[in-house]
Formats: sequence, structure tokens, C-alpha cells
Amino acid sequence: MEKSDIIAGTPAGFWVRVGALAMDSIVLGVCFIFLGIVTALVLPLLIAAHVRLPVMIPVISIFVLAVSCFYFTVATVVWGQTFGKKVFNLWVTDLDGRPLSFRHSFGRAVSYFFSLITLGLGFVLAGIHKEKRGLHDLISKTKVVQVGPAKQTLVVLVLLGFPFASLPVTGILAAIAIPRFAQMLEKSREGSTKGNLRVLKSVVSIYKNNHGGKSPKNLEKDLVPKYISAIPPVKATGAFVANSKSPAGNKVTLARPGKVPKESGAGWLYDPSRGKIYINSTVKDSKSIPYSFYGFE
Repeated sequence: MEKSDIIAGTPAGFWVRVGALAMDSIVLGVCFIFLGIVTALVLPLLIAAHVRLPVMIPVISIFVLAVSCFYFTVATVVWGQTFGKKVFNLWVTDLDGRPLSFRHSFGRAVSYFFSLITLGLGFVLAGIHKEKRGLHDLISKTKVVQVGPAKQTLVVLVLLGFPFASLPVTGILAAIAIPRFAQMLEKSREGSTKGNLRVLKSVVSIYKNNHGGKSPKNLEKDLVPKYISAIPPVKATGAFVANSKSPAGNKVTLARPGKVPKESGAGWLYDPSRGKIYINSTVKDSKSIPYSFYGFE
């Protein structure tokens, strides 16, 4: 369709626009389901690469919004209507009835944001405005017209698929929830690491009480298995600092007297001269506290 073509029709009613949006939601929902699957598959690799988890949430959210904006923009420019609007024979035009340019269509897609942040009242406005224009239509200076009856077969499909209209929201929530879950998992590992450090300190204290205040020279040889079945591991992985070395593991490194962790090591650092145990890493955790400070909080 040429830019000079005039699209004649009556202002589209509120409910047909709701139906069209529902159909578009299904289309986008399918896209976001695939996004959720890909995110779930890639997430373990990102965690293993120590990608900073808090960065992932806004990145995924921006990607979801970009996909939605791309769909509404391109479909309106190429066909004059999205798939949902095609079902109901709706067309998006400028105020003179002409097809939208790419720039105009993009502006309209961005304007959806203002209809959303008003808790959806921007969309409801299309039901009470005399020209049936929503808030995004008013901002972008566009209108939606109906040029013929709805396609009954496709309407039935819309009605059958309407329960899935919430899929985009589900996709967004899933995209946000997966990184959130990863953060919670890492925080749980940090808590377990603190617990394991307390266990080790308690076992060393018991050993000292049984040996006249003398600290064990070697944790593994002197404590296992008489005082503890095995050296508990450091479970934190350093996931909150990009490109950091994971401190996870149960390796025990013997330190010279008075030595404390000064680099990104792994496992435990033990000073037998004082019976002091540290996490052998200065990488920072979810609260920006170096792991080597655990036990001193």
C-alpha cells in the first residue's frame, strides 16, 4: 500500500480492539515462551562465566520491550495492521487516513508505554473517546478504523486462544523470575558458606579444648574423621562479580603466620599458628562484602 492511499472506514470500537490486542498478545506470547526457554538454557552458562546477575534483569526486560515494539512497528508499516487487527479488519492510519511511515509507526509503538503506565486506562480511553482513540493514538496522532466485518473463523480462534492472552505477561515475569531465582540461589550458597565456616570454627575450638589450647596443624589430617566427617565446602561462586574466580570448593590452603587472603583464591585459608580460618578469596558477595570477611560480620 502506498503512502498516498486513503483508507476509509469507521472508527474501530473498543471491544474489537480488545480482541485484536488479545490476538497480538498470543503472537507475542509464543515469542516470549521461546525467549524463556532460551534464557533457561543459557542462564547456567552465564552463571558459570560469572556474568553479574543483577545486570541480566534490565537487559532481559529491555529485550522483551524491544521485541514488542518491533512487532507493532514493522507489522503496521508493512501491512498497515498487526495480525490481531487483521482478524478484525482494522487498519492503523494517520489522522488523514493514510498509512503510517516507519517513524510514525515506531512513535505509536512507543506510545503504548503511556497507555500501560496509566494502569491500562490509556486503552480504556478508546471506549469513551468520541473518535475511539486511545491515549497512544492521541499522543502519536493516529487512529484505528474498521474497513469491514471481522473474519469469523479467525474470531473463533481468538476466543479459543483468549485464555493465553496473558502469555506476554507470563513471558516477562518468567524472564525476570529466572535471574531472580539465580540470585536467590547464589545468596543461599553464601548463607551455606557462612554456616560451614561456623562449623569449622566450632570443630577447631573443640580440638583446641581437647589439646590444651593447641590449634590443629592441618585441618584435614587432624580433624577428619575424628572431629568431622569431611571438610565442608565453600559454596559461594562469586556470581555477583563479573569475570571473577569462583571461591567454591573444600581445598584447604595453609597460610604463613598472620597471613590473610589477598586475592581471588578458592576454598579455605587456614593459619595454624592462630587457628584462624578464612574463605580464601577477596571477591565480593551480594552485599559487596569480601568473602574473606565472613565470620567477622
